[in-house]
Amino acid sequence: MIIFCITACSYFKKPEEKGDTSNNQKTIARYKDQYLFLSDISESLANAENENDSLEIIQRMAQNWLRNKVLIDKALLNLGDEIKKFEKQIEDYRRDLIIYAYEQAYINQNLDTNVSAAEISEYYQNNKNNYQLRDNIVVCDYAIFPLSTPKILDVKRNFFQAKSKKEIASLEEAALKYARVYSRGDTNWYNFSEIMKIIPFASEALLTVSAPKQLTFEDEKFLYLINIKQVRSKDSPAPLEYVSESIRNTILNTRKLELLRQLEENLLKQALDQKYIEIYVKEKSKQ
Repeated sequence: MIIFCITACSYFKKPEEKGDTSNNQKTIARYKDQYLFLSDISESLANAENENDSLEIIQRMAQNWLRNKVLIDKALLNLGDEIKKFEKQIEDYRRDLIIYAYEQAYINQNLDTNVSAAEISEYYQNNKNNYQLRDNIVVCDYAIFPLSTPKILDVKRNFFQAKSKKEIASLEEAALKYARVYSRGDTNWYNFSEIMKIIPFASEALLTVSAPKQLTFEDEKFLYLINIKQVRSKDSPAPLEYVSESIRNTILNTRKLELLRQLEENLLKQALDQKYIEIYVKEKSKQ
């Protein structure tokens, strides 16, 4: 591996040393008649803490720049006609990248991101068949307490039955101090497969058990508690709350597509009105 050393004594070359008296920029590398200037890598030097850091960055950037110059020169020399194919691909990529950047900027400036609950509900009602569940989902409470937890029977009772502020406060305190896992009062829907990963004894069979689904399980060390409050079976319509965020994103994506369609239509119309464009291919006449 060739290393191009840069020392503090020869930090930069002066313009006159490379015969370019018209350019006052400090140069750090040359390949044939091309030069790498300090200004070209100024952003990379912004985080340098001292001169040694700066020298290390400059040397690395110079080595990478020279390596790329040498390789691209050799590639251009040897690839021949294949270069035309690459040039077209590069131009296509450049075009697509510029268009994409413009479209995203336009969307950011013009997209209405406010989606009301009424819009989400209406979309859900009109497309309910598209939101069939693939898995069982539940609303439930669950917890894991060590069997050594003080007053474990009170904890168990309060987990399922606590209603008064005192009972709830006592349960929350025990959960904060001793629980390995604790979730109570959450009204969100969750895929039951995720619950089964948390509560070892939980299984799909539990969902077919008639109410109440207030279940406990013990092993040598822990007490497992689960309170299944609502169930929606797979292949049934998903509840609105479960898919509302997905619907919101769908509505926003539809707005984006319509915004871009209108943009394209308006730009083409402006160009036609200004006689910047003309279509020479005529539609085939209908007989």
